[in-house]
Amino acid sequence: MTRSLLHRSLLMIVLVIFTAQFAFADLSVTMTNPSGDATYSAKSNITLTATPLLTSGTFKDIRFYYGNTVIGKATGDPLSYVWKNVKSGNYNVFARVRDTDNNQADSDTIHIRVGNVSNGDVLKNGDFDINIAPWQLQNNQGAASTAHIYNDMYFEDSSYIYIDITNGSTENWHIQLWQNVPLVPDHTYEIWFYSDAEERKTIQIAMQMNQDPWTTYYAEDVVIDGAGEYGPYTFVNTFTDPGNVFKFNIAGNTIDIFFDRVRIIDRTLTSVTSRNLFTKNGIPVEYELFHSYPNPFNMNTNIQYRLSKPANVILNIYNMRGQLVKSLVDEKMSAGLYTARWDGTDNNSMVVPSGVYVYRMEIPADKVQLTSKVILIK
Repeated sequence: MTRSLLHRSLLMIVLVIFTAQFAFADLSVTMTNPSGDATYSAKSNITLTATPLLTSGTFKDIRFYYGNTVIGKATGDPLSYVWKNVKSGNYNVFARVRDTDNNQADSDTIHIRVGNVSNGDVLKNGDFDINIAPWQLQNNQGAASTAHIYNDMYFEDSSYIYIDITNGSTENWHIQLWQNVPLVPDHTYEIWFYSDAEERKTIQIAMQMNQDPWTTYYAEDVVIDGAGEYGPYTFVNTFTDPGNVFKFNIAGNTIDIFFDRVRIIDRTLTSVTSRNLFTKNGIPVEYELFHSYPNPFNMNTNIQYRLSKPANVILNIYNMRGQLVKSLVDEKMSAGLYTARWDGTDNNSMVVPSGVYVYRMEIPADKVQLTSKVILIK
């Protein structure tokens, strides 16, 4: 290739890149409703609205997404879509605009929270608000089961799933209740759920690749022995797998089982932390206070905290006027991960009113105070 021809080729490449960038810059879209961090009750109808901006070209359409899932196409004036009967979960929603030349641009992503979920909850419809989706019940190797959604307050909220097993086959994985949960490396996931069974039953919870070679990243047997809350089961992840699924493996017998309020909390997203206060032998000292689960809550909420070294810990609940409501912890503790539970009562065992409360962890020796908020709904 001659020098002049090479120069012309390079110039054409630069012009193509510049033109593409310029065309993209002429197209944009802004989400105007809902606002970021908006909160809705489960089964709400949520109006999504967006405004496109084109300085050249011709508008084609706008669609709304969370992740790779299309919610719907905007219509009308203003351009909007009514997202109906939204199941409980955390959703990161954005709008995508296209012109008639199929150039496209995305809006900023906004976070909305639906139902009684906490920040960092990566599951959808953990309360089984309307039906089973996006959960799937899968029968393998001749096993047979059916899922039913009931609304008779068996557990803490109104709805739950009952799985009727008519043929349990021979292995627990022959019946699976599962949902996609993308895994991010170096994140810590915490699993909680309510359950009961017709009699004592051992099930398995698992994180697994959803294609050959079906790698299991995490698995743990859980004995269901009476109605109640099970967890936390903690999984420190080292893998990247957007297609990973969380599974309840429940076969191997014909004992029917119930589930409700299933939560998988990405704890890496949900804490306030005091780091590197000083070092001992080169090791950073860290105190971490996690957002409570569930939040909002009605009966009980769990408050977790982590210590990287032994310390005297004080954990108290305060109302919004700064008055002490409940003393939960005041003791010397070893390094580790701990959970304290608040049942919505004060130091006199009286139920406190609905509202916003502050919980504060103090490490007096290191002059550390970490706080977060929790909402009580009666």
